[in-house]
Amino acid sequence: MTDQQLASNYPISSLTVSELESLITKIVQKVIREENSREKLGEEVVQFDISDSYDANQQPRPYGQWRGQVHMSNDFDVLPESIAAAFAGEME
Repeated sequence: MTDQQLASNYPISSLTVSELESLITKIVQKVIREENSREKLGEEVVQFDISDSYDANQQPRPYGQWRGQVHMSNDFDVLPESIAAAFAGEME
């Protein structure tokens, strides 16, 4: 994937898993570079703290609210191990 495709509204629905992994890596690397350059320039890098919005007394949602409304596609694939590892924070 080229930088031009990355910068445009390139349709990701036609990408392979490998191309998506590459795209996500490029996006994360770009964000890290921008944060580092802002820190070098002395700009404040904003980090969000979601702990203020957490309510320990909130009741859990009842099960089954979406029953009958969500359908899995027949061509749904098993999640590749490399992607599952990435979501778990494991690097290969």
